[in-house]
Formats: sequence, structure tokens, C-alpha cells
Amino acid sequence: MAEKLNWRDEFSDEIINQSNDYIDFIRDVYINGCHINANLKKSSHFHVRINIKDNKVDYMFCNCRKKGNCKHQAAVLRYVEENNLLEKEKDFLNLIETVDDNLLKEFFVEVLTEDHVLKEEFIRRFKKEPKIDSKPYFDKLNFIIETSKGSDYYNFGYYDIDVLASRIHDFLCDEIFELMRMHQYEVVFELLDYIADVLNDEMYVDNDYWYDACDEYLQIAYTLQDTYVLSHEQLDRLDCDCSFMHQYM
Repeated sequence: MAEKLNWRDEFSDEIINQSNDYIDFIRDVYINGCHINANLKKSSHFHVRINIKDNKVDYMFCNCRKKGNCKHQAAVLRYVEENNLLEKEKDFLNLIETVDDNLLKEFFVEVLTEDHVLKEEFIRRFKKEPKIDSKPYFDKLNFIIETSKGSDYYNFGYYDIDVLASRIHDFLCDEIFELMRMHQYEVVFELLDYIADVLNDEMYVDNDYWYDACDEYLQIAYTLQDTYVLSHEQLDRLDCDCSFMHQYM
């Protein structure tokens, strides 16, 4: 029997009880390996993203913006547990491993030929675009960092965290988002790696701007991991940056 997912220790009893009210409002749950994405719609729409590592919750995000872990995340984890979705995903992946490679290719070609949207998604993920010049992006990022230094920076190394974090958040939402749209995943990785050094250097700051920037960073990073274009070394580096960051959130 597969080991059960350990998630209840991440929430208070009150939050777990409240999650019961949201089970019936879960609209979509998508599982890709160890990544869980779900949508809930009650009076408002909520998007939940959860990463699982070694059968434990490694990272959680919800756009409800509640500080700490919330009832929407608990509801999704309860739903996943009650419907054995992680076990079904493992069974599915194990089945793929047993299928002959040629038969698997024939099946995918048939499916992709019949589904134009899925075919475009396949091309988007696996067609590697020529790498563009990343210097303008690093120049802008360095300008953001340099102009966000506080008055005591040269004595104590302090940034004006409101300015720094809000500008990095905007950079992630604008420049990085555009690079992702252009499939410039190598450039995105390099910029994210650089940004992580800055955000993680301010990891003890209790600041809404910092949390927002880190949340946006983590969402982009996990999307980047799902593109299947990074090397194992790059994935390990990205995973290290993310793990170090969200343990302080």
C-alpha cells in the first residue's frame, strides 16, 4: 500500500474543519507528477498550487492572500487524498513506463493530430527557440537593485525593501512573463537565479511586498520546471532556490 500523503500537520484543526465547506466548490484539479493545481469557485475564484516532495507538502500557494496556510489549500489536499489522486497519477506514470516507445509515439501522434490545441501546446513546450540577448534584461534588473539601496546600504547592506520588492514583482510580471511567452526559458532561468539571490538575501523581512514578489517568483519557477527544457543541473538549482525561499514565507 502506498504511503499516505502527510499534509494535516500543515494546518490548524480550525482550518481543516473549515476546508469541508469548500470541497464541493473545487472545479478542476490537475496533477503533473508532484505538482498539484486546482481551481475553486464559491463567492470568489481561488487558484491553489501545491508541490509535493517525499510524500510531504513542499510548497503551497493560494491567491486568497491569507498569511499562512489557508482553508482552500486544505480543501484541495483533502480532495486529493479522498479521491486517491496521487496514487492514480503514480499508477498512470508507471503504466507509461511499461508501454513500448514506438507504440507510445504512434499514440501521441494520433492524439496530437486530432487535437489542434494540444498539438500547439506540444510545439510550445518542446520547440526550442534561439536564445535572445539577455543583457538588456540584466541591465534593467541591475538598475532596479542599484536604485533600491537604502540610505544605510553601504554601512549595513539594507535595501529599501518596499521599493526593491515591488519593482522586482513588476519585473517578474512584465519582463519575465513576456520572456516566458516568447519561450525564452534559458534566459528566464538565468534571471530567476539572479533574482533568487536578491530575494533570499532579504528572507527575514516581514513585508507584504516581499511576500508578493516571492509568490510571483515561485509561480513562474514552477511553471518553468514544467516546460521540460531545463537540464537536470538547472532544475536542481531552481529547486534549491525555491525551497530556500518558501521555507521563510
